[in-house]
Amino acid sequence: QQPSSPPSSSPPYEVVALLDRLYNKQSDNEEKHAIQQQLQQYQGTTFNWRYCLAHLNEFNDPYVWFFAINTVERTVNLQWHQLNPAERQHLRQSLLQLFSEYPPNVPAMHRDKMAHLLARVERRECCIADSTAYGAFVETVTQLLERKFPLGLALAGAIGDSVIETMNREGPSSFLQIVHRYAPSIMSALNRYCRLFVTLAMGMSSGTEFDLVSAERKNQYCCQLLAVVQQYFSWMRLDQLDAALMSNLAVLACSWDVMRDGALGGVGAYTELLYRNERLAPAAGVQLAIGVYGVLDAVVKKPTDELYQDKVCDLLRQYMKRGWPYNSGLQACTDALLQNLFEFTISSKSPQALMDRVNLWTYVCGGPRYADDEDAVWPMQQQQEEQQPFRPQLSADYAHQLMSFLNMTLFFQSYPSLDQLDDDEQDENSETELQRYYNQHIDLIVLLVQRLEPEQLDNALRTLLMAINLPTPFGEGRRLFHAMVDTFKGWCQMLDGFGEQEIRTCMMDYATASKLAVALATALHGKFQSVDYIIYQVTASHIQLLIELSGVMSAFVQFANRMVAISQQLFQALVQFIIETKNWIQLGPETNVHIEGYGVHTRKISPAASTEQLFSIISLLPKYLKHYPDANEDNWMPVVCAAIELITFFIANVALCGPQTCTFVFNQLYQGECVSSKLAYLKRSTRIQVYRMVCFCLLRLESEVKDAATNNSPAAGGPTPDSPRLVQYLGVIGSGILDFHPDCWSKASTTEQQQITQTLTAELNDLTDLLIYFDTQMSSVMRTHLGNAMYRMVEKVIYIFRCTQFVSGLAANDASGCQQLIDALLDFCAQTVGTLQSKLDMVLLKQVVELLHELFVEEGKLGLRRLRCAHTLLKTLRKLVPDQRNRALVPVLMQVVLDELLPVVTRDDRFRADREGLLQYEDVLGEQFALLHDLLHHRWQHFVDTSPLMRLDPQERGMVQPEAFLAVMHAYGYVLTACVGYPQVVGTVLASLEMLEERRSLYKLPVFANQLMPLFVPSLLKLAVSDIGAMHMEQLAKSLYGMSRIDPMLILTTICNMGLVRDSAIYHMLETVDDFTTFHTLLQQIAKEAKTRLPEEVPVNVASFIA
Repeated sequence: QQPSSPPSSSPPYEVVALLDRLYNKQSDNEEKHAIQQQLQQYQGTTFNWRYCLAHLNEFNDPYVWFFAINTVERTVNLQWHQLNPAERQHLRQSLLQLFSEYPPNVPAMHRDKMAHLLARVERRECCIADSTAYGAFVETVTQLLERKFPLGLALAGAIGDSVIETMNREGPSSFLQIVHRYAPSIMSALNRYCRLFVTLAMGMSSGTEFDLVSAERKNQYCCQLLAVVQQYFSWMRLDQLDAALMSNLAVLACSWDVMRDGALGGVGAYTELLYRNERLAPAAGVQLAIGVYGVLDAVVKKPTDELYQDKVCDLLRQYMKRGWPYNSGLQACTDALLQNLFEFTISSKSPQALMDRVNLWTYVCGGPRYADDEDAVWPMQQQQEEQQPFRPQLSADYAHQLMSFLNMTLFFQSYPSLDQLDDDEQDENSETELQRYYNQHIDLIVLLVQRLEPEQLDNALRTLLMAINLPTPFGEGRRLFHAMVDTFKGWCQMLDGFGEQEIRTCMMDYATASKLAVALATALHGKFQSVDYIIYQVTASHIQLLIELSGVMSAFVQFANRMVAISQQLFQALVQFIIETKNWIQLGPETNVHIEGYGVHTRKISPAASTEQLFSIISLLPKYLKHYPDANEDNWMPVVCAAIELITFFIANVALCGPQTCTFVFNQLYQGECVSSKLAYLKRSTRIQVYRMVCFCLLRLESEVKDAATNNSPAAGGPTPDSPRLVQYLGVIGSGILDFHPDCWSKASTTEQQQITQTLTAELNDLTDLLIYFDTQMSSVMRTHLGNAMYRMVEKVIYIFRCTQFVSGLAANDASGCQQLIDALLDFCAQTVGTLQSKLDMVLLKQVVELLHELFVEEGKLGLRRLRCAHTLLKTLRKLVPDQRNRALVPVLMQVVLDELLPVVTRDDRFRADREGLLQYEDVLGEQFALLHDLLHHRWQHFVDTSPLMRLDPQERGMVQPEAFLAVMHAYGYVLTACVGYPQVVGTVLASLEMLEERRSLYKLPVFANQLMPLFVPSLLKLAVSDIGAMHMEQLAKSLYGMSRIDPMLILTTICNMGLVRDSAIYHMLETVDDFTTFHTLLQQIAKEAKTRLPEEVPVNVASFIA
C-alpha cells in the first residue's frame, strides 16, 4: 500500500509551528502539554508514518526530522502487530532504502537513530515471520559494510544493541536464537575490516579509499569498529570465533603508537573475552594467549600513556585469573614473560598504578589476598585440557629481585610518592588506600621470601631486622626509640642528630616495617634454626625496649607535644610498637600446660620472653592510662587503646604467665588508680574499653577462686557476696546512680538537675555497653558473677524510676534531656533482661519488666518516646518468653500484652503518626505480632489443653484460656484485613499461621475450625487479590490450602459469594484439587482474573475482626 499524498493544508508547516512553540523557552508546561496533544493527533492523521517515510529526506528542520522518525518509531513500538503484512513490508523496505541512500558522512545522530529503528523493525518482524527474512537483512548489513563502511558498522552495532536489550528484558528467546545463527557472518565481515586496519597499522597500503583518509579518521574508524566487535564478544557464542580475528586484534592492540584509540579498543575486546570466561575454539584460544603475551611485550617496549597501561593491567589480571588459558605452547617463554611483567611493574608512574600491578604478582605466587576473585574460575583452561591452571615458576633470583623492589617502594624514605595515597577514607573492607597498598605489598613479600634459598632468606631477614651498617626502616625506628629513651633519662642528647622531618619519615616507615617484620617472622618461624635465632633476638630487644619506653612515658608524651607537626606519627609508631608485642612474645614452641583452676591450655611463648619480663610489662602498662593533660586527645587515645588491648591479651592468655596473672594485673591497675576512678579524661569509647578490661579481669579472678558448678544457678532473694571487688568497681562506674537521692534532685537548681540527668544518662549508657559486650564474651559462670554484682545497681535504677516522680518532673523541665535519659534507661533495662535474665532474682526481673511497662504507660501521656518505649518493651518480653525458667512470669506477660499493649499499639492513631529517627510504626507493629507468635508457639499449653489424652485426638482439644486465644487470633485477622499497608507485618502473621499449623495443628482446633475459619478464609482471599497479594501468594496459598483440608466447602462457598471465579473450569478444578502445587496455581489464576475487574466488584468484610 502506497502512502497517500500530502493534503493541501501542508501539515508539515503546522507541525513546524507547533514544534517551535514546544521548544520555545517561553512556553509553560501547560501550553507544552496541549501542544503535545495536538502533535499526537497529527501522528494519527495527516502526519502519520506513511507520510513521514515518503518525505523524511525532505525535512531539513532537525526538530521536524526527529518528530517524523519518532512517529515511525511509535508505530513500530505500539502498532506493529496491527499492521498487515503489506504495510509492514512497505515500512521495512522504505526505511532500508532511505538508510542505504545516505552518504557515508551522514551526521552520526541521524545515522544511528535510523540504524536502531531498522534493527528494531527487523527484530519484531523475525519474531512473527519467516526467520530467513532476517538472513536477508544480515546480508544487506554485510553489503553495506563493503560499500559504505560507517552505515554498515552502525547497523551491525544496532543489531548488537537489540540483542542486549532483548536479553535484559526477556531472557532467552527465539530472536536470540536467530541472531546467534547469523552472528558469525557479521563477525566475518567485521574481521575483514580488522585485517584492513592491521594493514594500515603496519604502514602498508590497503588498496582502498582508507589509504586517503587522515590518520585521525583512521584511528576513529578503527575505534568504532572494535567497539562493535567488543560488544559482540559480550553476547555471541565464543566458540564461533575465528583464530584470524584473534590474531588481527592482537596486532591492533599493540598499535598504540599508530592508532591510540584503536589499540585501546583491541585491548578492551580481549578483556571482554576473558570476562565472559567461556571456551574458545582451540586455534582461537592459542591466538588469544599469543596476543596477551604480545600486548605485555609491547607495553614495556613502546611508549604509552597511563590509560593504555591501566587497560593492559586489567587484561593481564583477567588472563591470570582464568588460569593462563591456552598457553601450553608458550611455557617456554616463561622467563621472558616474567621479565616483561617485572619491567611493567617497575615502570609504574604512580603508587596507584603500582598497587594494581603488584596485585598481578599474587596470581604468579598464589597469594591469599585477592581483592575481586569471587569469579576466579577457569572454564577456559579446564574445558580445554582438563588440567590444573598454569602458574609460572618463579625462581629464587626473580623472587629476590622483585622483593627488593617491593621493599624499596614500601617506605616513604625511598618512595616519597606514597604521599599521593589517601589515608582517610575507608573502602568496603575498612581499609584506606594506603593501608591496602601496605597490606598488598607485605602479603606479596611474605610469599616471595618463602621462595628464596636458605642462604638468601637468612641474609634478607638479617638485613631487614638486624642490619648494623646498612640503615633500614626497622632498625632506624628502633634506633630512634633508643635515642629517645637515652635522652629522656638524661644520659645524652641523642636526639640532636634527628630533624623534625627525619623523625616523621622514620616513624611512619617504622610502623610499616614493624608490620612487615611480624608478618615475616610469623610465616618463617620454626622452619630454619638460623631464622628462629634472628626472631628470638629481635623479640628480646623488642621486650626490653618496650619496658624502657614505658618507663619514660611522661617524657615521651611531653616530647611529642613539643613536636606538634609530627606528634601524630610519633604516637602511631608507638601504637604499632605496643600492638606487635603480643605477636613477638608468641613466636615460640607450642606446649600444653596445666593451669590450676583453668585446666590444660596451649602455651606459645618465645624463649626470649621470660616471665619476669612479661610481669614487668604488665606492671608498666597502666602508666598509659594516666591523665596526660597536654597530650593531643585524638593522637593519644589510640596509644591508650593499644595498651588496653595488650593488658586484655595477658588476662585472656593466662598460660603465658600462670594463674596469678589476673591477680597481678588487677593489683597493678589498682595501684595505678585505674579501678578507683571513672577516668573521665578519656574519650568515652576508650573509657568503655577500660571498663570492659577491668570487669573482664575481675570476672576471671572470680572464676579462679570459685567452683563453676556452685555458681551456675540463679541467685535467690538477692546476690551472694562473692564478687565484692566487682560490685565495688561497678559502683565506681555507676556512682551517680547509686548516689542519686530524689529529694536532693527536687531541691537542686535547673542547671544542677541538667547535670544530674546527663550523669545518669552517661552511666546507664556505660553499663549497657558493658552488658552488651559480656553478653557474647563470657561463660555462664561469669554471667552469674556479673548478675550478682549488678543486683544492687539494677535495684537502684528501679527505685529511681519507679518510686519517684522523677521522669514526669524531668519531662516538664528538660524535654530534650528526658528523651536521652529515657533512651538510655530503655536500653539498660532491655539489655539487663537479655544478658542476665537467667542470673537475676525472679522478683527483680519482674520489677524490670514492670518498670518498662510503667514507662510505656507514662510515655502514652508524655509522648516523648512513645514508639521507642513500646518497641523496647515488646523486644524485652520476646526475650523472656522462650526461656522455661520464666514460666512464672507468663501470666503477667499475657496480661500486659493482651490487655494493654495489643489494643494500644494496634489501634491508637498516635502510634501510626509517630516516627522517631529510623524507628517507624511498622517496626513496632511487627514486633507486637512477633511477640504474639512467640507466646502461642512457646507457651501453647497456656492457651490449649496439651494433656496426653488430648494429644491422641487433636480435634477434641479443649481450651485453657479461650478468651486470650481468641484475642490473639482476632488480632491476626485484623492485620490481614486492616493493616495490608504494612507488608512485613502481614508476612509475620502469615508465617505464624503456617508454623502453628505445622507444629500445633492449629486449623484442627475446634474453636478455630468452628469460629475463626469462616472469618479468616474471606480475609485471606481478599488479601490474595489485593495489590500486595503477589508478595505473599505462597504463604496465602499454604494457609488456604490447609484450611481447605479441614472444610473444603467453606473455601468454595466463600469464593462464590465473593464473585472471584467466573470460569467454571477453575471452580471445578478447585473442587477436585488434592495437592498444594495445583491449588497454588489456581489461586494465582483467581487473583489474576480478579485484578482485571474493578476493585468494587470484589466485596470485603473487615468489621468481623474489629469487633
